[in-house]
Amino acid sequence: MIPRPETAFWVARAIEELKTQDRPLRLADTFAGAGNVGLALLTNLPNATVDISELDPALAPQIQKNLELNHIAPERARVIAASAQEGLTGTYDAILAVPPYVPYDALPDLDPEMRDHEPHLAFFAHDDGHEFHKILIEKAYDLLNPGGTLYMEADFDHNDAITKLVEGTPWKSLEFWPDPYGATPNVVLRK
Repeated sequence: MIPRPETAFWVARAIEELKTQDRPLRLADTFAGAGNVGLALLTNLPNATVDISELDPALAPQIQKNLELNHIAPERARVIAASAQEGLTGTYDAILAVPPYVPYDALPDLDPEMRDHEPHLAFFAHDDGHEFHKILIEKAYDLLNPGGTLYMEADFDHNDAITKLVEGTPWKSLEFWPDPYGATPNVVLRK
């Protein structure tokens, strides 16, 4: 699973925001892949513990190895083989998620690098790519502490659909953060 600069861009912004919290933080990285987002959190936020959740149990050993290679103390991270919020317990100050969000009918248009060398499980979602956004919007609220934040990656043309998914929910605010190219595919929901 190849880390993308677009993901690194919004995660760096989230880390800067989280650094303003002068207390221990409990965070979650869901749809973690090889655990890159969780590792970035642990490396840059020494006051944080992170639950790293990935559906594919075959990736757990790689996540564990990445934690060791980055000298992360074992008590700061918990690796969970589960989808979406399954396996997350208690409440969190923030949840960061890079869920699959590519509609299945987009397969022919994907870059060969993604289409041919990365697991399709990491990209594709039903409901025009919103299958997992719906789950996160519905369930993450109850997993967050008051004032907590859900940071979630989407596609550049998902803003209208996500705005509709958030309507009528208890989320206090919805923001769209830009990527390095000026598009606004990054969703921030605040409790």
